[in-house]
Amino acid sequence: MTPLPTLPNSVEGIVGEGPWRVQCQECGVIGEHRILLHAIRSHELLFHEWPDGANPRLCRDCRLARNCACHRCAEERGNR
Repeated sequence: MTPLPTLPNSVEGIVGEGPWRVQCQECGVIGEHRILLHAIRSHELLFHEWPDGANPRLCRDCRLARNCACHRCAEERGNR
């Protein structure tokens, strides 16, 4: 899926407001809620720095599929 465009003057992945819509830049899943933090947390849509220097906003499933070994991903993988 092609990611939707980020809203002007917003950080990457914020694709709508009223309600807030935040999109994973890999699989395209969208978290939606009237409170921005809840939209982000609905799919754990977080920025995550990778060894190649990329820092995309990814959902939990996409981060874990990349087999990241950082502490946070290791904890999430163990809690699933």
